[in-house]
Amino acid sequence: MIRRLGLILPVFFFCSCAANPPQATSTVSERLDRPARPIESPDPTQPPADAPQTSQPAEEAHAKPEAVHAEPDEALAWINGRRIRRATFDKMLLESHGLAVLEQLIALQLVKDRAMRDGITVTEAQVKAEYDRSLGELARTVAHEDDPARQKVIGEQVLRDFLREKNFSRAEYHISVERNAYLRIMVAADVTVSDQQVREEFERRFGRKALVRHIVLPDLDAVAAVRGQLESGVDFAELARSYSLHSISGSAGGLLPPFARGDAQVPGLLREIAFGLEPGGLSSAVNIDGRYHLVRLERFIEADDDTLTSSLASELRMALQGRQSRQAMQDLERQLVDQADIRIEEEVLRQQFMTKHRPGRPGLRTED
Repeated sequence: MIRRLGLILPVFFFCSCAANPPQATSTVSERLDRPARPIESPDPTQPPADAPQTSQPAEEAHAKPEAVHAEPDEALAWINGRRIRRATFDKMLLESHGLAVLEQLIALQLVKDRAMRDGITVTEAQVKAEYDRSLGELARTVAHEDDPARQKVIGEQVLRDFLREKNFSRAEYHISVERNAYLRIMVAADVTVSDQQVREEFERRFGRKALVRHIVLPDLDAVAAVRGQLESGVDFAELARSYSLHSISGSAGGLLPPFARGDAQVPGLLREIAFGLEPGGLSSAVNIDGRYHLVRLERFIEADDDTLTSSLASELRMALQGRQSRQAMQDLERQLVDQADIRIEEEVLRQQFMTKHRPGRPGLRTED
């Protein structure tokens, strides 16, 4: 997932290809917990030609769709008098991208089934609103823009670039937007933000912050070797670039984004160590999730002068609601997938699905 306050592109449990949208900066959580890995101006008054449309209802559960067979020798194209057979093309397309599309369709059908069971309906206007929401969040990853029309222009172009980079089609994206529209409505009643949470978010964003560097190492022998080089005068940042197991923070000389004492997105032990050091101080080796961290405090960044005004509190509350909604939507989708009776009859897709997802999962049919 997708960025601390920005958009997680609306592809959750199944499809990982859109799980990492464009980001302006990485967060502490990303640097700790994840391994490494421009603008035209269309008329903002006109909707995009490929604006989202709600998909047609799927067939009833387990009903076999009518098969469409292409003649084996049917020509898809001719090159210098020689044909490219449709059957060859279809086979390669199915094997290379069929699973991603199938997963999208499965997930959409699951949320529609749950919505029907719960008496929930989603209108085209609500799907369009979800699409506009995604454009606004995409736009904020690259620019601070308050004008809604301009947000859509920027968001469309960020989206275009991202989909092109990930080889993810507009049709798939719009399926995921529709799915999110359902999920957001389904979890809305469970998303609540207290005044205390708003206060904690204010402190996290605007309170005193620690700026630290760290080196992530596999074992205590490596810790001793790096400590020896530090004692001989080798620069901490250079050692982080050379030895840290996390290339994201390592490439930045071990530097992490500043974090506050109450930032729940940073491991508690790391926060405790950082705020217990003096500027320039070096920690002992700390085991966090099975890896050893050497932490050096660069400096403290003193609190902003901002006060928690009503308008700022409203902004923070909305951000927290968005974060909670995303988590609740992901949790619900995982639950629906885990509880579903899924039967995949096409052999290639069935094998790909079973390889990607855990074999023997409840409800997955492995035979016709």
